[in-house]
Amino acid sequence: MRGPLAELNVLCNRREKPNVVIVGAPGVGKSTLVAQYAFYAPEKRPIYRLDVAGLVSGTSYRGQLEERLDAVMASMEAIGGMLFVDEIHSLADIGASRGSMSALDQLKTWIVGRSVALIGATTNEEFACIARDKAFMRRLSVLRLREPSKHSVRRCCSEMVERTPALRALNLEVDKVLSWVDEKLPNGSYPDKLVDLLDYVDACFSVAPIFPSEVESKSSFAVEEIFEHYLDVYAGGMVVS
Repeated sequence: MRGPLAELNVLCNRREKPNVVIVGAPGVGKSTLVAQYAFYAPEKRPIYRLDVAGLVSGTSYRGQLEERLDAVMASMEAIGGMLFVDEIHSLADIGASRGSMSALDQLKTWIVGRSVALIGATTNEEFACIARDKAFMRRLSVLRLREPSKHSVRRCCSEMVERTPALRALNLEVDKVLSWVDEKLPNGSYPDKLVDLLDYVDACFSVAPIFPSEVESKSSFAVEEIFEHYLDVYAGGMVVS
């Protein structure tokens, strides 16, 4: 382990406060980091992702949500597992509108002095919803996740191209790809915007080509066309006539 993964491992293994909230801009890889940690984490401490929508769905009377969350946390305690809550800030509002304690308040009672550990993820903006709760913050370590360095981004691009047959056959130039991403997708975050673009190009060339003749020849023209069509998808949906 190295970098943010190694730091997450240290924080999750604290004796008194093994609870972590990962904070970063959309697309910097918060959920991916947790998935990587789940792969490396010891089997005796499995990580489970909380389905927040499923937790709330169908709760019609007061106390039902609390019962469900208590059941989830009791299961985590029984197996010594870790609970991952993506967009953990959303729990601050769940339950509170019904006159009961919020789901976030309920979590506090479970992560103090028990064998339940919590990993949350949220954006820089939404983190304020959690930071206001000083009692909750005292039970957490904060891991700030920033965009990877240019060197790491280049390595990520090279590795993805190398291990993907369709991309490897295109002989993509890493520097040109990254220049295009920087110019055309200035508002996104690495590595998400890079991975999303290459995944789309791979699908176009290996599953359902948009331009069959150009794709068959794998010309540079076809790649540029695919890139431009990706902008339509990235902007909110492709219009096909």
